[in-house]
Amino acid sequence: MPLRPLDAEAWVAGLIDWDGERTLVPEALQAFGEYVAAACIPDPAPEVDGSVPPLPPAVLHLRRTVAALARRALGRALS
Repeated sequence: MPLRPLDAEAWVAGLIDWDGERTLVPEALQAFGEYVAAACIPDPAPEVDGSVPPLPPAVLHLRRTVAALARRALGRALS
């Protein structure tokens, strides 16, 4: 089942000048990628003692990949 980060889409849609050039600053593209990655690959649940276990390297790599793909897709959609 595909996962669609609606909150990230709504956030970035509010930043776009739809009547103008439809461009975003690089920082907004970066933030959008991170927002999508965190929505698609959430942090693990906290332990009983309240600590949050670190993400395994494979999950971190997957998050970076999702963030890059989201950034690129948005950049291409607006160009």
